[in-house]
Amino acid sequence: MATPRYKLVDGEEPCSYHLVSRCVRRAWLCGWDDYTERDYSYRREWLIERLETLGRCFAVEVFNFAVMSNHFHVVVHYDPKACESWSDEEVARRWVEVFPPTEHGRIIEERKAEARELLLDDANRLERARRSLGSLSEFMKHLKQPIARRANAEDDCTGHFFEQRFYSGALLSDEAVLAAMVYVDLNPVRADLECRLEECRDSSASRRLRENSAEALEDYLRPLASGLEDSWGNERQEEPTEPPQQDEGLQQDEFEEPRMEEAPREHATGALSSKRRRGWVGGGPGAQRRRRRFVTRIGARPWGARGEEEDNPPKIAGEPARRKVQGTPTPRVDVRLKDYIALLENIVETERNAVEVPDELERWRARVSSIHRRQRAYGSATHLEQWAKKRNMRLREVALPD
Repeated sequence: MATPRYKLVDGEEPCSYHLVSRCVRRAWLCGWDDYTERDYSYRREWLIERLETLGRCFAVEVFNFAVMSNHFHVVVHYDPKACESWSDEEVARRWVEVFPPTEHGRIIEERKAEARELLLDDANRLERARRSLGSLSEFMKHLKQPIARRANAEDDCTGHFFEQRFYSGALLSDEAVLAAMVYVDLNPVRADLECRLEECRDSSASRRLRENSAEALEDYLRPLASGLEDSWGNERQEEPTEPPQQDEGLQQDEFEEPRMEEAPREHATGALSSKRRRGWVGGGPGAQRRRRRFVTRIGARPWGARGEEEDNPPKIAGEPARRKVQGTPTPRVDVRLKDYIALLENIVETERNAVEVPDELERWRARVSSIHRRQRAYGSATHLEQWAKKRNMRLREVALPD
């Protein structure tokens, strides 16, 4: 019997989650369909665009995603109480951005102001919108539903496009969050090991590589889309005054591993990244020395122990400063973007070639591999024991490797 969703998704405390949803019958409805001999890869962009829109409006921050031919992955940070601090005007603005007025499938920008006013005049509808924007299940529902309708209209058929239930795994530590992010970004690469990260256009890793500047590479990993910041890029300033209404009617999907797609072998074999050509990874000159330096950076301090940098994080030029609010910690993966990309590159390289692997990198490989096992939560043995005890559930999860 599936575990109820309210036991898996914390309704009180912010937490990060690894989310997965599959196409019905695991059909390749977002890639090359052998039955119809049609290429549906363009549908992946539909999902990515919708994900970015919802990520800016719901009470989540989207850190990673990967859209495959028959399933997709998302890593999010979710704050269930964030919506309580939003003003009515903010709720109306976000809701109308998610569901804008349309005519013949085209968004009518001129009617958005009117739509916001109508929502503000209806207190009950406004409260329902606030609860929806603060729900992780509603986030997934409104992410998948428009894609299913659009695809069914295109195929002139009815029925489910995605399976009704989605998988959610709570990420209880910084190590678990980073391991899930690496797992998600490497999903397309592992489908075709000759593929480079920057060539996987439907994943967050390639977008970070293509869109980030040199300054961003020196900064900490930031969310790709954030609904926990206001329009000016600042964190919410108000504290919630009333406890949230917890929805206990939602259920958890089965913990079954989505089938890894076999990507078309269209990429040139033996393609190497620019970092490998420079000797950053693999067997080039100085590779082992550079790998040791990378491991030193990635493991120089305990995860979460940011020290003085907590109050003075690196800042991208031209970006509004993020004000730290007492009681509302800034969700952030404590690793710089350049080191994260290097971690991805090194894991890929060690899986392709028989090279000497430092102990720290081997530990990260083991953590990433453990995400392959579908569990209700990930973390250390202590984290998992506390998580299960709080929910009065029997612990059956396996702890992340130390």
